[in-house]
Amino acid sequence: MIEIAGEMSVYAFHHADNYDEERHFCSTCGTTLFWYSSVRPHLVGTAAGCFPDDSFGVPTISATSSKKLPWVELPTSCRLVER
Repeated sequence: MIEIAGEMSVYAFHHADNYDEERHFCSTCGTTLFWYSSVRPHLVGTAAGCFPDDSFGVPTISATSSKKLPWVELPTSCRLVER
């Protein structure tokens, strides 16, 4: 279970690739915490960098890997899913 405390702000928009997205972020520092996408309405994206340790394990899916910087390396076990 994930618990989020403090004030959050929401940024909702319609993406150029024709889907809706809603991002929830910290009102103080602007860090993205989680998001919803109309492409996969049954899932909630969670920013792994918000966790204090790596106990959640190795990523298994990357939804935006085509936009990653060239020096970013994904685990070989990571399934690439494009929108």
